[in-house]
Amino acid sequence: MLTSYLCIMENISVLTDFPLDEQQYYKRITTDVSGHYTIYAGGNYVYICNEKNRIIRFTGKDLFISTVTPSQVEQWLERLHRLYPGF
Repeated sequence: MLTSYLCIMENISVLTDFPLDEQQYYKRITTDVSGHYTIYAGGNYVYICNEKNRIIRFTGKDLFISTVTPSQVEQWLERLHRLYPGF
């Protein structure tokens, strides 16, 4: 059932300069996802940070940060691993 959550991932970008020092601008959604990822939200974007401090940022219509579920995060990670195997 890899349907509705994946289609909201738009404008996917890989960032190398995510300002973790300025965390007051970002809400930490969850930590230690699959033992390797932290998920942040800020503005209209979701940021997924791996343990190497590499960030993938994306947005999408009908994306409500307050309703993100663990299965949704896992589906995001599955898609990102297909797009960026080294992430």
